[in-house]
Amino acid sequence: MSVPHGLSATSRRTALGLAITVPLLALTLAAPAAYAADPPQLKPVEQIALSSDFNSPYDLKISPDGTTAYVGYSGPTSDIDFIDLATGTVSHTVHSRGQSPAALALSPDGSQLWALNIDNAPGGVSVFDTATAALLGSADYVVGSYASSVAFSADGSKVFVAGGTDTVVTTITASDGTLDTLYFASTSDPTSVIGDPTNPAVIYVGDTTRNLVYAVNTGPVSSVEIPTGAVPRALAISGDRLYTANFGDDTVTVIDTVAKSVVATIPVDAQPGSIAVSPDGARVYTVSNVDGTLTVIDAASNTVQTTLGLGFAPAAVAVSPDSTRVYVTDSTHGQLAVFEWQSPTPPPGGDDDDDDDDNADGGDDEELADTGAASSGLETLGAAAVLLVGGALLAVSLRRSRGARGTRGAYRG
Repeated sequence: MSVPHGLSATSRRTALGLAITVPLLALTLAAPAAYAADPPQLKPVEQIALSSDFNSPYDLKISPDGTTAYVGYSGPTSDIDFIDLATGTVSHTVHSRGQSPAALALSPDGSQLWALNIDNAPGGVSVFDTATAALLGSADYVVGSYASSVAFSADGSKVFVAGGTDTVVTTITASDGTLDTLYFASTSDPTSVIGDPTNPAVIYVGDTTRNLVYAVNTGPVSSVEIPTGAVPRALAISGDRLYTANFGDDTVTVIDTVAKSVVATIPVDAQPGSIAVSPDGARVYTVSNVDGTLTVIDAASNTVQTTLGLGFAPAAVAVSPDSTRVYVTDSTHGQLAVFEWQSPTPPPGGDDDDDDDDNADGGDDEELADTGAASSGLETLGAAAVLLVGGALLAVSLRRSRGARGTRGAYRG
């Protein structure tokens, strides 16, 4: 290292000190953070036994306070399970008036559960008080034959029933039970229905014959057709994003409900039959009964984040109000599977700022586990450098800087 001639002794010492200090400082600042935490992983935490071991658990709803799950069955049964999620047990098994209460809707305040009996002609809707588990009213609401979907408006004032051989949407006024028929298209095969969370007058209806969704304003009645993938069997919504699970071509369609247009089409596993979006809007979940999988979609990028092999045939998926837990009905074993987002445990010493704790055996030369990503940090800088700056001694301690950890592969059950 050379220093220009012609300077005073003090100036030469200062220049020498700076020549040493600046490169070392640049190297230190360039070192990455000691440890980048892995992203949360979705892990199975519980299997809750249901009341029936021969009928298939089908639809699934979670109470607004996150304390109770409701499971409706398909098949020759009238059973509906009320599940206490704190204890992981069935607290009540109630009975609808018709067979196969396989489509459920919860009022926005969680006080009532409406169960659509899908294997009936004409169809019927039974209503339960969720606090007492009592069946309300003296008779079911009569709706279209073999109807398949039921949903509340955002304000809880209306209930909409879609599907079946009558190809209509029935409107029920929740307060007095007044029934009406909603006509919004000359040709339609409504199979699924969901309310707009921001506008009580708007619903979305999936048409599995024409492969589209109707955005329907219920008063005055008008509708807009939005194309989807093949056979949009199930719907989920969060804010201004509507998601359709397309059973016929193994995709999820993402729709901007303001622009009434498709913004993305996402490939998923075979024949997605149920779909849910987390209340925080961050993730979308679909299940494949054929492949036995749960697919997680990142809503920000509209890409698949991970796919979990379940080891059973799933029927429905739902998410807890705080978005941390995912529930899946297991139609193979008659159970409710519970998953939870968990942060992985950092490796020993992986996020340690204290030199004294770096190595319990007194050394400081351990290597980070190889995660497949190259380490770009400095493994070791000298213990100290003594720099002569402006005639004064400056002791600079340069501690060891670790390289950044790579991101682990996504968890797969």
